[in-house]
Amino acid sequence: SSVTNLDGSEFAYSGLTNVVFSEGLTSIDWFAFYSCTNLTAVTIPEAVLKIGAMAFYNCTGLTKVAIPSKVTSIDQATFMYCTGLTAVMIPDGVACIESSAFNGCSRLKEVKIPSCVSRIGSSAFKGCSALQSVTLPENCVVESLAFSGCSKLTSATIPSSVTFNGDAFYGCNLLKTIYTDDIEIVKKHLRDSGMDYAQFDELTFVNLVLSHKVAIPVASTGLVY
Repeated sequence: SSVTNLDGSEFAYSGLTNVVFSEGLTSIDWFAFYSCTNLTAVTIPEAVLKIGAMAFYNCTGLTKVAIPSKVTSIDQATFMYCTGLTAVMIPDGVACIESSAFNGCSRLKEVKIPSCVSRIGSSAFKGCSALQSVTLPENCVVESLAFSGCSKLTSATIPSSVTFNGDAFYGCNLLKTIYTDDIEIVKKHLRDSGMDYAQFDELTFVNLVLSHKVAIPVASTGLVY
């Protein structure tokens, strides 16, 4: 219980299969479990405030993870290439999902992005090829390629208050339906983000009362350039 910080690269490349942390642990440094490919289970104590960059990079055997409620940021490439990861619980206190945080998590089927997230970094969910839908928080800034290569993504809920800094959905060829509270504003956001013209023209926009999550059957196809 006296250990409060797990040093960087402490167990990198080790053959660990299961980890039980001290309840006094408050920080997991970067690279702590880098490429621990045999690691299948990890329970992170609620006292943990920070998980460093690449802490669980390439932990291909890890299937699920619950991030403690006091963590405020998912750091750069923290779970990158965790190809066995199928579900992740992001707590309400998280404000930022940094670049490549879940890049290459090819079996990740479901992720709930909390309403408090204000920024999703570049390539944060790139290559999450099992992800089928995503709901973006209001007033969120979404960086370029955030969901690129999500090849099974078919729908996205995008509030009109979302800002895109580049094409977030590059290569999402099955993305066909956009739910939003303001069709024309979100059309402009996506067009201005640099979305591929052909991909944009395949989209159907459905008006959604976001505050009640009730879909109104009013649809519109993409803009004509």
